[in-house]
Amino acid sequence: MNQSELTEKEQAILASYGLTEAAKPKFFVRRPGTLFVVSLVTAGLYDVYWMYQNWAAVRDASGKKLSPFWRTIFAIFYTYPLFKLMALTAKRNGYDRDYSAGLLAIGYLFVPYITVAGSGGRVVGVTTPLMYGAQLLAAMVSIYFLVTAQQAAIFANSKGRSEPKFAPFSVFEIGIVVLGVVATIAVSR
Repeated sequence: MNQSELTEKEQAILASYGLTEAAKPKFFVRRPGTLFVVSLVTAGLYDVYWMYQNWAAVRDASGKKLSPFWRTIFAIFYTYPLFKLMALTAKRNGYDRDYSAGLLAIGYLFVPYITVAGSGGRVVGVTTPLMYGAQLLAAMVSIYFLVTAQQAAIFANSKGRSEPKFAPFSVFEIGIVVLGVVATIAVSR
């Protein structure tokens, strides 16, 4: 597919963010398995970094004055638009896999909370292995939604090439992963 195969509404969404055919964001991506693992072991801390970097990519490509920091802090409002921009940018480059950015955003943001609410919350000092298992499963399902959206971003970056390129982890990213693992262990005790 190319730009002409996007609907008028889809073209308008990209244009509203300044993402014309010439202004293509270089999304921040990781190998799907890598993103899945680091998101899981950092209990979502890496996701915050991932979200920030992707909004920075949109800002840099579009030249628009938008704040990646605030869009990350208020992710509940800005996850859907980011997932939608990833999908539309990929579609413009020929991505044929269609997904609902809204459902992915809802799944990513709310699946873990539904599980905690469904367990009645956690009574201080009382946690069963079943509750841990349910929370772990919910986290894995939530991350699956994130990875699904990222696959569109990988396609958008690679412009349809079969072998996308992934940058190595920076020292800062390694620090985030270590901090996230330490915090996850500390909180789970």
